[in-house]
Amino acid sequence: MAHRIVFFVALMFCTSFTQASKLKIDNVRIGVTDSSFALNRTVILCNLSWENSWRDDVNWDAVWVFVKYKTNDGVWEHATLSTDASHYKFPADIDVAPAQDGKGVFIYRKTIGVGTVTVRDLELAWQSRTDGVVTKPTSAVKVFAIEMVFVPDGEFFIGDGSLFNVAGHFADPFQSVTRAGQDRVTATFSGIRRAPAKEAKEINRPARIESEREIFFGNSTNDHFGNSSGKGMLISDDVPRVYNNVVVPEYFPKGTKAFYCMKYEISQGLYAAFLNTLTDLQAASLAPEGDSAYRYTIRGKTFSYTAARPERACNYLDWRHGAAFSDWAGLRPMTEFEFEKACRGPQHPSPNEYAWGARSVVPIAEIIGEEIGTETFLPEDANCNSTMGDFKGGDGGRGPLRCGLLEKPNLGRAQPGASYYGIMELSGNLWEQCVTVGDPQGRRFTALHGDGRLELDGSANVERWPSGINGMGYRGGSWSNQSFRLRVSDRQVAVGGATARIAEGSTGFNSVTPESTGFRGVRTAEQYTIIEK
Repeated sequence: MAHRIVFFVALMFCTSFTQASKLKIDNVRIGVTDSSFALNRTVILCNLSWENSWRDDVNWDAVWVFVKYKTNDGVWEHATLSTDASHYKFPADIDVAPAQDGKGVFIYRKTIGVGTVTVRDLELAWQSRTDGVVTKPTSAVKVFAIEMVFVPDGEFFIGDGSLFNVAGHFADPFQSVTRAGQDRVTATFSGIRRAPAKEAKEINRPARIESEREIFFGNSTNDHFGNSSGKGMLISDDVPRVYNNVVVPEYFPKGTKAFYCMKYEISQGLYAAFLNTLTDLQAASLAPEGDSAYRYTIRGKTFSYTAARPERACNYLDWRHGAAFSDWAGLRPMTEFEFEKACRGPQHPSPNEYAWGARSVVPIAEIIGEEIGTETFLPEDANCNSTMGDFKGGDGGRGPLRCGLLEKPNLGRAQPGASYYGIMELSGNLWEQCVTVGDPQGRRFTALHGDGRLELDGSANVERWPSGINGMGYRGGSWSNQSFRLRVSDRQVAVGGATARIAEGSTGFNSVTPESTGFRGVRTAEQYTIIEK
């Protein structure tokens, strides 16, 4: 029998990158067995817990866990974890789903329930020999965890049928017509005469995405989907207004396949922890120069970045920052189709709806208490951050709030301000950055995930990912935008080059500015079990 000898070591592990909901990892240590060399793997033990967890018959939340290890030359590398669930040790009420590329593992409830999840002495299986590492009791590792939400496979709609403040809304051109009422016969004192037809009325119907097959994008009368002829967009998609179309290839992730989406936007604490695993050159390239007046609190230098408000959503992130983080974490960017799926699920759209549904925007106006993770807010029925001005109370200023601030205990996915699937802050707080279908660089995107390794300058290096404003766009609005920019289907700036069109002297209330942009990653789901009713 193999005898496990557990060594408690002083690991350089940062406990301050909590994303939200009091996600905690502690007591990280390396367990060494006398057969570890033959097994080609090393056991990493830790305790894991997070609040506001749930699982129901629709979906569940999960934690994406991955590991970084420090090499002899001081560089942090991504650890390859086992792809075999039997190599992990976890409680009977917990399930694990290792990624098939070895970049991490999903951990979630096995049965229906709500509340805090606590996993003690979780054993992760590191394929250390695959990474060419001979571990020692003093080997330095960092275990990271990010809260995610499972978005099931299935059909869904894009576009919401809105007729007002249209901004590039997706639509089904085959069913979108201008329909005038027929002439009507009316009786008058002088006899019967024909009255004029009613005023023409535009009917703009959502489009249904049924599969991952290639689809056509163009405002024609064929079986294609359109963009409301680009109305209201700062830069329109590269599709003609009539007759022709472009192809969205089969490999472009359309959202009908199941995926995991980050429950919250990247927090400032998590981004600081990311920076602390990078080289001098990488960190210098990827550390934003944010302004505290807009509630940005990350400060420091290589290996010692800290965030004064670690649970606050991280602003000043452009596409380069978000793509690098996603690559580093083994995730990938989200497409704008997946964004709409994550917001409304399989439900039929309502015109002008938000991520939480059709209820009107009620912005947070006042912060009650010190912003240390226990603060509350007013009004009590608020459902988003779209304040467009300075907050009363708390740290004051204008900008993002704490990730998950609106959450209440034991509500599962039905949280105030949450999407159909329980994903927080998809409308408001910070702009979401997505891969657009309105640019050729976006349509060449595939579902490849990051491998945990960046270029020397910190850039993401995954094939076919957009590398700049071409191929990406912004969805969901932010704290600095009026309510109609927060709508699920609003595409005013869905093509990234739109930011170049913002006029100097703009108030910023209807535009994208560095202090209003954030990021969240996703990962395609590979193995899972749905609990039926």
